[in-house]
Amino acid sequence: YYLRINKQNCLIEILVNDVSRHDDYELSNYVTPIKINPTILKSGKQTITVRMYPVGNLINESLGKENEAPISTLLENSAVAIGVSQIDNRSKKEFADEIKVMEHNSPTEDGQFSGAGLPYYEYSFDFQAEVPYELEGWSKGQDLRKLDSMKLEQKAVEFYKMVQQIYVNKDLD
Repeated sequence: YYLRINKQNCLIEILVNDVSRHDDYELSNYVTPIKINPTILKSGKQTITVRMYPVGNLINESLGKENEAPISTLLENSAVAIGVSQIDNRSKKEFADEIKVMEHNSPTEDGQFSGAGLPYYEYSFDFQAEVPYELEGWSKGQDLRKLDSMKLEQKAVEFYKMVQQIYVNKDLD
């Protein structure tokens, strides 16, 4: 599975199943498809999250107007379009080999971007994926922010010392 992303008047971060997959803090668009299989653990519903940010001073710099005020909010014509496609790994991976799964555009109201005027906008959408594997990955992970930080640090230090000792003993063999 791949993403093809087109953006206008914004900077973006893309997460797939809560894992950062692509950041684009430039004005230009990224043409190469972005492989997302590493963030797909199993077949079924997959969630793509889009984080949109204003362009700041990038447009002014590109026009040679560095002294003008930076753009600090998203604009009415800020937009993100994401195409999700599937390509058989055994193929030559040409454009003709892509199977379009879905196309998604950032939310609009009356033809204008829904997040216009905001300093940040985030939204998500889902698609269905069929993959020939099932991985545990991070699905059974814990949110370490919810654990006792002192105990967590103690366990990390103990583990580090154990690994360090293994390497010291390995050098003696």
